[in-house]
Amino acid sequence: MAHGIWNHNSEIFGLLHKMDPDRYNDPKAFMRRYGVDTPSSQDELRRELARYFYPGKIDSGKKAARRVEQVSLTDDQHAAVKTVERHLASARLARM
Repeated sequence: MAHGIWNHNSEIFGLLHKMDPDRYNDPKAFMRRYGVDTPSSQDELRRELARYFYPGKIDSGKKAARRVEQVSLTDDQHAAVKTVERHLASARLARM
C-alpha cells in the first residue's frame, strides 16, 4: 500500500524507527499490524501517524488590514540616490 511519498509500509516503519526507536523496534510486528492492504489497516496506520504530523497553517480568525502608501522622496534624498547611482556606474565601468 503506497502512502504518497512512501512506496511501502517498511519505509514508514524505517522513518518511525528513526524518530522513536523505543516505540518502533519490531519491524515484523509493525508489518503484521499495518502491512496488510485493507481499508481498516490503512485507517489504523493514519491514526498511528497522526501524532507526527502538524497542520501547515492554523487560522487565527484575525484578518490583517493592509494598505499601501506612496511616500515621495525629499530633494536631499533624490540627491543621495543620484550620488549612489553615479558610484554604481563608476564601479561597473571599473569592473569592465
